[in-house]
Formats: sequence, C-alpha cells, structure tokens
Amino acid sequence: MRTSRLPHKLASNNSGGVVLLFSLLMPVIALFGSIAIDYSRSVALQRMAQAAIDAAVLAGSDALLADDLRQEKFASVLNANFSHPDAGSLRSSFEYTRASGGTGQLAFTYTSGLLHVAGFETVAIEVKSQARQDLFDLEIALVLDVSGSMRASMGSTTRLDALKSAATKLVNELDAARLPSQSIRFSIVPFTMNVNVGTTHTSFVDDTTNALFTGTSWAGCVLERPAPYTNQDVYKSGDAKNGGNWQAYIWPPEPNSDNSCINPSNGTNAGYRSVEQVGPRGTFDPWTKGPNYNCVRHAITPLTSSVSDTLTAINALSSHPNMGTILAPGIAWGHRLLSPEQPFTEGASFGPGVRKIMIVITDGEQTTEGEYQSNMCSSATNTTANYRFTPSNLRLDGRAITSTGPRDMFSPYGYVLDSAPFGSNSNWNEVRQHLATVTLDACSEFKGRANGSNSVSLYTIAASTGAGPGTQVYNLLQQCASSDRNFFYAADATKLKDAFYAIARESTQLRLTN
Repeated sequence: MRTSRLPHKLASNNSGGVVLLFSLLMPVIALFGSIAIDYSRSVALQRMAQAAIDAAVLAGSDALLADDLRQEKFASVLNANFSHPDAGSLRSSFEYTRASGGTGQLAFTYTSGLLHVAGFETVAIEVKSQARQDLFDLEIALVLDVSGSMRASMGSTTRLDALKSAATKLVNELDAARLPSQSIRFSIVPFTMNVNVGTTHTSFVDDTTNALFTGTSWAGCVLERPAPYTNQDVYKSGDAKNGGNWQAYIWPPEPNSDNSCINPSNGTNAGYRSVEQVGPRGTFDPWTKGPNYNCVRHAITPLTSSVSDTLTAINALSSHPNMGTILAPGIAWGHRLLSPEQPFTEGASFGPGVRKIMIVITDGEQTTEGEYQSNMCSSATNTTANYRFTPSNLRLDGRAITSTGPRDMFSPYGYVLDSAPFGSNSNWNEVRQHLATVTLDACSEFKGRANGSNSVSLYTIAASTGAGPGTQVYNLLQQCASSDRNFFYAADATKLKDAFYAIARESTQLRLTN
C-alpha cells in the first residue's frame, strides 16, 4: 500500500519555518478533530432518538389498543428505548385520533464537549414521528374446525369454546379499530370432513331431491367436485365434472348383511336401516343413519358487515361426535366466499383497496377415521340387491366398489381408500398423504390470488398438542400459511387468544408516514 510521504518530509526538513508551522497547526488539527467527534456524537444521539420515537408512536397508535392506555404505552416504549446521559431537558408529547393516527415528538438538549468553541454550548435536538393505518377494506373468512375432537378440554374450557372466545375477540377488536370510511366483512366456514353450504342454495347444487332422501330431505352438505375443479374458484354451466354445480352430499347405502357396515341399507333407494328427520330449521343429528349421515350441522355464513350476525353465528357453533377431519373443503369454500365469483358473489374483486384474509384452525391430524374401525365392512350382500358403489353416479372420481363393502368412511371425495379418487392406495399412510396433497392444493389456489397489488393472506393455527411439532398436520399448516409468521401453534387457550390478537394487529397494517 502506498502511504503519504508528507510526515517524513516534515520530520526530515531542517527548515525552522516548517517546524514552527507544523507545531502551530497540530493543536488546530486536534481541535477540529475533536469538534468533528463531538458533532458525530450529537448526530448518533439524534438517530437513537428518532428510532425511539418511531417505536413509541407505533406502539401508541396500535389500532387495537384502548384509548385510555395510549399515553402510557407511548411513554413506556419511549423510556425503554431512549436514555442517554448527554440528553437533558427531555420533553415529549403524543396525540392520537382514529382518523389520522398517532403523532409524537421528542425534544432535548445535547451538552457539547468542544462544540462551544464554534459557538454551541448546547445543541437543541427535536425528532418527530407519525403513524397510521393503511386505508383498505377487509374481508375475512374464518375456517373453523368443529369436529368431535374440538370437544376436548383446553385448560378450564373446551377447544371449541376457547376458539369461539378468541374469534369473538378478533371480530370485536377489528370492528373497534375500523376507520370511519373502512368496510370490514366476515364469513364463517365450519367444517369437519365436509362443508354445509345451506339448504337455501339449491340453485348451484344438483340432486337435492334424489330418491335416497326419501323420508328426510337434503341437509345442506355438498360433495367436492372432481379434478381439476376440486379446489378451484370456478363456476361453469353443467355438473360437477364440468366445473358446474356441486353434487348434493349423500352417504351411499351400504350392505346390511354385515353388522360392521356404518350406514346399512337393503340395496333400495328407501332402504336405509334408519333415516334422520331434518327439523323445521334445518337441524339434524349427524349420527342418525341415512343420506345425511356425518354431514356437518352448521351452514356457512357468507360475507357480512353485520358484527351482530357474525357473533351470533360464532356463538351458535357446537361440536358433536362425527367421523373425520379434512381441511381442504373448508379452505376451498373459504376461498369461494372471499371471491366475487359465483356461487357466492359477496366478495369484492381481488385487487388494490381490499385485503382478503383467511384464518384456518384445526386441532389434530386429518383423517377419514376408517383406519380406526376395528371391524371392516367386508360383505357385499344386501337382503334385496347386491351392493355396488359407483362414484360416477355422484359425479365423483374413482373406481367402483363391488367385491366388499367399503372399509373407509365416506368423504366429500368418496371413499378415499376403497374407491381411490386421488389414485391408488395400499395403506392408510397413503390415504393421509392424499389428504395432505389436496389440502396443499386448496391453500395454493387461494395464495395464488396474491398477484401484484392484490393483498391476500392465509393464516393457519394448530390448536392443541395433538397438532404440535412433529405431527403431519403441524407441518402441513406451516406449508399452507402465507409465510412462517402467518403460522401459529396454540397449545392452550391463552396462546390461541394471542394468535388471534396477532392476526388482528397485522390485519390493521399500521405504518410510519413521516
């Protein structure tokens, strides 16, 4: 490296004038160097103060914070982030309104070391910051597991009651934080293995008067359309195989000559051993045999701006014994409720000005529960007609079952093990893998709407130790979420409430505007 030769020249120069000049300049050089160091300290202090006031204003402007706590929050964050012995006469202030957000400032004096030589005994420093919510509308789909396992305890309450409490708090907090010109709408998708679209939506559901409903009526559940439309937000003319109407859910009649068959029939359309009666308000018992067997009792709630209607729907949720849990139907219908496409058209168009948020929660592994049955439906004989299940009769993919009864539980895709709508299976592990694949596809369909300026977020919550680290559903929910920070593991009711609170905070998208 080449270095300057000036010091060497000065040192070796015997001229008395040069030595004298250098001796005179050295104190001046040292003085200005010290002044520069002093100045840089004041600049560093100003930067520290700016970072502190930014953090304090963001904390005090939190849309979910109670107004009477804002000043205290601002002060505590400011004090925690700014303290310096060279800063004196500190003065700070903070103001907040729902419409304009929060504004704060911090002023203090810096006592200089050598800057007084340049005429500065003290330096007055003032920093300001402003934060506010981005103005956009919110559309939120709550995709909620109401399967039988949600009846299990979560501390002093049940998993479902903890979920309802956390979801209620989310709705109330977002409504309280709503800006004057902002629209916030909610939809709810209760799910188990299937989804109930409601008995009033017969215009996009085929076969609701099938002869198998003799003695009862369609309860509102649907079968999912075969590939490629299984999880797509597409609605065309025609039936399910062409991307059109969904097929009414009908648990097929099974052999009655084998006591291990779940839903026995004599082979005729009216031959179920027992058939549930749907009540005047669409209520039913999913454990009663017949075509509606295992159909989730709670219908979806389309997007609504009514907070009271949303809270009423959440409060009405109940969890009763059922068979199986599959995430994909709930996610696919959450997507459709947030979309402006038919069959539900309440959603705004995907694009700038609106945030589409889906929150998916479950408490355990996906399963059709066929693997947990000690006895399998091994006979294929009925008292009246030979047993045969033909998936195409219900617009489903898969192969016919003829040689035995089904070993699996009927799902909205058919018998996943026996009729193999997703491809052949040799064991239950492969069934679980098929369920994971169709769920990931449903998540990808929704996340794929985040294109350019479109704001789409998918949050997932694993809500029990049964969905904890090391489980397949834990990994699945992580992959489904829009990002790592969009996934939450809530082993108890407090963590569940914290997860919903974090989602509510992120939904408001507070940002600095200074």
